[in-house]
Formats: sequence, C-alpha cells, structure tokens
Amino acid sequence: MCKEFLISVRDQYHQSELLGKGKILDGFVAASGYNRKYAIKQLNGKNEIIKESLSRKLLTKISRIL
Repeated sequence: MCKEFLISVRDQYHQSELLGKGKILDGFVAASGYNRKYAIKQLNGKNEIIKESLSRKLLTKISRIL
C-alpha cells in the first residue's frame, strides 16, 4: 500500500463524521484489500503506537541482558 495514499485517506477519515467514516472505510478496504479491522487500525494510526511500544519492550529486555 502506498504510504501517500494511506496518509491522504487517513486525513479524510479523521475529518469526517461517523457515517462518512464508514463510506471511507469501505472504499479503503476495497482499494487496499485489507481486512476491515486492520484497515481501521491503519486509518486510526494505532499501528504506529503498537510498533513503538514493542520496540520499547525490546530495548528494555536488551538493557537488562547487558
């Protein structure tokens, strides 16, 4: 999935009302082929938070070992 496309759809998604979000989500799922729940996470930006927390956990484990 092209990062620029995701960013533009994410901006539209955040600015729209609840009914509009459903239509944007339907279009994004159709265009990307993503699972609906995964697409919601992508549009909300939750995947970045998950990656960040995982890297913190990994750094904590590494620092304990050293």
